[in-house]
Amino acid sequence: MFPRETINLVKRLMWPPFFIHTFIYWIRELGRLSLRKINIICNVNIYQYFYYPVYLRSVLKNVGIQEYEEGYLGRLGKMNNSGLSSDLENVTPITMQLATLKLQCDDLPDWFQVFEDPEITFSLHRWGWLLMLAVNNPSAGMKKWGLKVMKDWFLNMNNKKWHPAWESYSVSERIVNALLFFYVLRYYTCDEDVHFIERNLIDKSLFLKNHLEFHGDRTNNHVLNNARALYMLGRLSSCEELADIGRRIFIEETPRLITASGFLREDSSSYHFLLLRTYLEVLHIAEYTDDTTFAERMKPVATSMVKAAWIFDVSKTGSKDWDFPLIGDVSPDFPIKWLKDICRSTPVLELFRPFEQVANSFSGWNKIWETNEPYNAQPPFISPERQKCRMYKDSGWYRVDYGNFTIIWHIYPAGSIPLYSHGHNDIFSFVLYWRGCPVIVDSGRFSYTLDKFGLYGKTTSAHNTFTSDGFDPYPASRTMYPPKYRKGKPNVKWEERGDSFYLRISHDGFQRLNEHHFAYREFHISNDTIKMNDFIQGSGCHNVRTFFHFADNLKVIDNGIDNSSEVHLRNDRDRINVKLMIAGLMPSVRIISGVRDPDPIGWVFPEYGRCVPTSTCLVVTYTSYPYEAEYFLGFAG
Repeated sequence: MFPRETINLVKRLMWPPFFIHTFIYWIRELGRLSLRKINIICNVNIYQYFYYPVYLRSVLKNVGIQEYEEGYLGRLGKMNNSGLSSDLENVTPITMQLATLKLQCDDLPDWFQVFEDPEITFSLHRWGWLLMLAVNNPSAGMKKWGLKVMKDWFLNMNNKKWHPAWESYSVSERIVNALLFFYVLRYYTCDEDVHFIERNLIDKSLFLKNHLEFHGDRTNNHVLNNARALYMLGRLSSCEELADIGRRIFIEETPRLITASGFLREDSSSYHFLLLRTYLEVLHIAEYTDDTTFAERMKPVATSMVKAAWIFDVSKTGSKDWDFPLIGDVSPDFPIKWLKDICRSTPVLELFRPFEQVANSFSGWNKIWETNEPYNAQPPFISPERQKCRMYKDSGWYRVDYGNFTIIWHIYPAGSIPLYSHGHNDIFSFVLYWRGCPVIVDSGRFSYTLDKFGLYGKTTSAHNTFTSDGFDPYPASRTMYPPKYRKGKPNVKWEERGDSFYLRISHDGFQRLNEHHFAYREFHISNDTIKMNDFIQGSGCHNVRTFFHFADNLKVIDNGIDNSSEVHLRNDRDRINVKLMIAGLMPSVRIISGVRDPDPIGWVFPEYGRCVPTSTCLVVTYTSYPYEAEYFLGFAG
C-alpha cells in the first residue's frame, strides 16, 4: 500500500506544469545518484569534479603531500616528565561509550563487530570514546593503551576501504579525536614510538581531501568537519597544503552554513552545539599555531555562534541548574552531557559572557581545556532588564521570556525542512518552560534507523502541533518529493500588548492538499496563563489531530479523562491545568504514554538511542472547515 503522501503527489502529477517540473527534478536526481554509483564502483573522482566548488577542484590534481614535520604529536606539549605520574599501569578492562551502548573491552576492540544501528559502528571507528576516556581517566597507562589501540586499527583497517569506517565524516572524526587524545595527555610520558601513527594520520588526510563531502545545494555540516580535520592536522604537522584546504573551506562555506545571526542552518539545537565545538577547536588551533590572520576571521563567527547558543539556555528558578531543549535531531557523536556545559567553558567565556560566570572546567568537553593559568574572560554583558524576546527570523529561532514562562519556537524560514537538514516537521510547534522547568517538550529523535520508531521523531505527531486528515503541514524531507511539492511559506508576527505578548505563525503547506487550505496558530502570553488559537481555513469535513507532549516528570492527576475538556498535571511544585475548546464541539481527548505499535506516540528521547515514556495529550476532532480551536494553559503554585 502506498503512503497517502505519495498518493497525493500522484494526483498532483495530473496537472501538466507540475508533471514537467517533477519529471525534470527526477531526471536530475537520477543523474546525481548515477554519478555517486560510478564514483564508488570505478573509484574515480567524477562526482567530486561535478560537486567540488571551483576554489577546491585544483586539489584533486595534487595526489600527495609535499612534506610534514615528523614528531608533531610529541610537540603538542612538554614530553618530558612534568611531575605527573608516568606509571604505565594496566588500564584494561575498559568501558567504551558508543552511540547507544557501553561496550566492555578487555584488551583491544573488535573492529569488525556488527551492530544493528550503523551509528554504533560509526562511533566505534570515530574514536570519540577514546577521547572521552583520556579526558576522564588521564594517565600514562591510558596514553600507552590508546597508542596500542590506534596502531591496531591502522594494521587491521587500512586496507578495508569498503568498510563504513572509511566514510568521510568518520575519517574526519578519527583524525581530530586522535589529535585531541594526544593534546589531553600531552604531559604524560611513555616510550612508545608515535611516528607510525603520525604517518597514518597524514595518509588518512590524503584520502579525506579526495572524498570531501560536497553535495551541491545539499552540502551540510559534514564538510566543515572535513575541514576541521584537515586544518587541525595540517597546522599541527606543519603541512600547509592540508591546512590551506581546511582554511579555504571554512572561509567559503561558513556564510552558507552559518546564518548572519550565528546559527547553524540545520534546524537542530544539538547540532548547533556540535558545530560550535568545531569552530572553537579550529579557533584554538589557529591561535595555538600562530595562524593569526585566520584566527581573526574565525573569532567573530565563533562569537556569534556562542551568542546564538544562549537562546537554548533555560535556567531553573532558584537553582544553579539549567536545561536546553532538544529540538531537531540529536547527535549520536557524543552523549548530551559532553557538550551541555560548552557555553560555560574557558574558550567560550573568552569570547562572550552574557552575565557574570565562572568557567566550568570539569564537565565533558570543557575538561579538554582545563588549565591552571588565568584566562582572559570577556567582561559580562549584563542587560539592565531581562530580555523578553529574542527573535532571529533569518535563522528560524524565536524565544520569549515573559513572567515565569520561557517559550522557544523553531520555524524554518523557507517552510519545509531541506533534505540536508537535521530539522523536523515542527511548524507551529513550541517548547514551554515554567520557572525554568520543562512542561511541554520536543520529543527529540530516537535514532537514524529508517523504521517507524526511528522516523517518528521527525514527524508532526512527535511535536506540539496538528495534522489535517493525517497529513503533516508539509511532507517529510524525501528525495522523491520535488521542491514545488515540499514548499511552504511561513510567516511570523509578534508584538507586546500591554501586560501580554502576542505571536502568530502562519503556513500554507496544506495547500498541496487543497489550494484553499491555510493554517495559523496564535499565542497570547500573560504572566501565568497562555492561550493558543488554532485556525485552518478551507471547506469540507476533515479530521484534525493535535498533539501536546508533556515533560516526563509531570504526573497526570486525573486518570479517567477521556473526552474531558480539561487535563490536570502536577510537577514537584506546581499544578498545571490545560483546557481545550474546539469551536463548541466536544473533542476526543486521550492521554497516551509509551506506545510503539502500530504508530509510536508518548515518548521523549533525551539523547540518541534512549527512549523514555511520557504523557502525550492527543486531541482528535472530526469537523468541517473552517476550523477553530482554543487552548488555555494555567499555572498555580
